[in-house]
This record gives sequence, C-alpha cells and structure tokens, in this order.
Amino acid sequence: MSHKVMQLGDIFEFVYGKGLTEAERNGGEVPVYGSNGIVGWHNKSITMGTTIIIGRKGSLGEVHISSKPCWPIDTTYYVVDTKIPCDLSWLYYALLTLDLTKMNKSAAVPGLNRNDAYEKRIHFPLFPEQRRIAAILVKADRLRRLRQHARQLGETYLQSVFLEMFGDGRKFMLAEFADILAEDPKNGLYLPVEYFGSGMPIIRIDAFYDGILDNPSQFKRVRATPKQIKEFSVENDEILINRVNSLEYLGKCALVRGLTEPTLFESNMMRIRLNREIAHPIFVTKFLTSPQTYSEILQRAKKAVNQASINQEDVKAFKIPVPSLADQERFAVIVNSYEHLHYRQREAECQAEMLFQGLLHRAFQGEL
Repeated sequence: MSHKVMQLGDIFEFVYGKGLTEAERNGGEVPVYGSNGIVGWHNKSITMGTTIIIGRKGSLGEVHISSKPCWPIDTTYYVVDTKIPCDLSWLYYALLTLDLTKMNKSAAVPGLNRNDAYEKRIHFPLFPEQRRIAAILVKADRLRRLRQHARQLGETYLQSVFLEMFGDGRKFMLAEFADILAEDPKNGLYLPVEYFGSGMPIIRIDAFYDGILDNPSQFKRVRATPKQIKEFSVENDEILINRVNSLEYLGKCALVRGLTEPTLFESNMMRIRLNREIAHPIFVTKFLTSPQTYSEILQRAKKAVNQASINQEDVKAFKIPVPSLADQERFAVIVNSYEHLHYRQREAECQAEMLFQGLLHRAFQGEL
C-alpha cells in the first residue's frame, strides 16, 4: 500500500461543538451528539454533511460518525473538512485505532486536549486506497451493528411475553416471597484473598448477567472446609441474588445452571431455594429481574457510602404473583427456547465483532 505517515494536525482540525441544552432541543430529525453518541434530536444542524464526532469532556476520545447533518454539543469536537483530500469514513476508522480515550490529563473532569491529539501519527494512503479500505470496513461494521441490534431486540422479548401472560400480577394471588421458599435465604461465604487459587469453584458477582450464569468452567477456585462446602454450596435450579452493591446492581440475580461439580457462592449474594410444588425457578428469576421487583428493592435498600444492601427479611417480604404451576411451566418452555436462540445471537455477534476488529487492525497495518 502506497502511503506516508502524517500527524493528525496536518490532516484536519478539531472544531469545538456548540452548546444546546436539553430544554432547547425540540425533537426534530437532526441528531444531537454528545461524547457518548446521540443524546437528543433537534430541527437545526451546525454541520452540513458527514461528520466525525470526538468526545472532548466526559467520555473523552470516544469517536462517532454521522452520515447526515447533525449538532455536536460543547462536550465534543467535530470534523467535517480536511486540509488534504481524505475520505471521512476512512478517517473515522483510523481514529478508532488510535484509542484517544487514554489521552486524559485532567485529574478531575476527563478531557481531551486537541493539541495533544494533533501529534498522533497515522499511515495515510492515497485517496483511492482510503475509499477501498473504507468500503470494506463499512460492510463489516454494518454486520456487527446488525448483530448487536438483533440481540438488543431479543432482550425485550421475554419481558413482553411475561407481561402478556401474567400482566402486572393483579389477576393472580399475591404471596410474600417467604411463602414460596423451601428455606430462608442464605448469605454466601466470605473467604480472604489468600484462599483463592485452587480447590472448588465459587460464584462471584461478575459471573452472571441478565439472569444467566457465564461459563462455569471459568469460575475462580477457593479452598474450603467440608463444613463450609455443606453450608455454602449452591445447586442447579437455585437462584442467587446480589445483596450488597451499588444501587444500579443491587438485586442483580441469576438462575444457577450448568454446574457439574459442587460449587460455592460468595458473601455478597444470597441463595434462594424454592418450594418447587408452588414456584418454578425460571418464572421466579424473571420476576426478580422485572422493573416491579427492582422498584421494591430500591424502596427497601439500606444506603451507605458508594453501596446499598438488602437483607433476608427484605427478600422474604417481596410481593410476588403466584400463577398456577402449569402456567409457570409453559413460560419456562418459552424461556428455554429463547435462551437457545439468544446464545446463537451472542455467538454471531462475537464473530462479527472479531471480524470487524481483525479487518480494522489489518487495514491500518497495511495488510488489507
């Protein structure tokens, strides 16, 4: 590839965005960009066409591109013109490879100094080569975004099914959570860091998301006594709920599945064992991840500096609708089918992301 190495400052100028408060945005068709992407809509723009937006304050160095006129606000820089012929799509991908997010010099509010950014160097091919590279990257980028969008749409599906089948729960008998338990909730095991490294697996709060456990083979391991193993083990089809965390993650829970050996759970969560003659674990897990339950958790939370907590009595007092076990099992069948599809969507999304990142690396190493 024929190219030369150039500093960013020799190619373009970072232009300061213009302030536009939320109250001033009137909801038109023009995207309003902040450092993290689109933050609103307006009926006027300050750019005339394709625009690159770079985070200046807050999420510094984050790079976005708008294919149409837009309004970058005053927490951003933007680029619409270049000093020499340059394909803006190619330039957008080139900026992604520079990781401008690591250029903060402020100890208080993160900020990107444009003069520092101007000193960054990139390989600068001829204009036709830029367009060829950009065309390949645009296709790969579109694929990964479609995969992301498909997953995001899927994540709303189960909540919609839950509401369709059970509504807000008012048509069913309401019970206290304690009434559907086989035993009281149990706090997990605390072990000092020196106990980690070998032994049996332990589930930590970073091991699950969206109500699903990550790969159990990746769990950390700890040394534990037989008494601890008996008291603090968790089994498949039991539920774990986060009892201590920031308000955002308080109450985060997961249905335990896929365990192939005895497994412990950590002290910042509680184990939930259900009376299986009354409650199905999949239905209960979905209830615990609903906005209704999160609202109740916020009401009951004990707040301290940087964290909040709930206790066993709080959980036992949750109000839960109790449909027939047959209805709960029908919902569980739907969930199982969805999770199989969701897994395939995640795999496809990961593959599309790997393809894009691989092409991006090759493009700016002169290999594409």
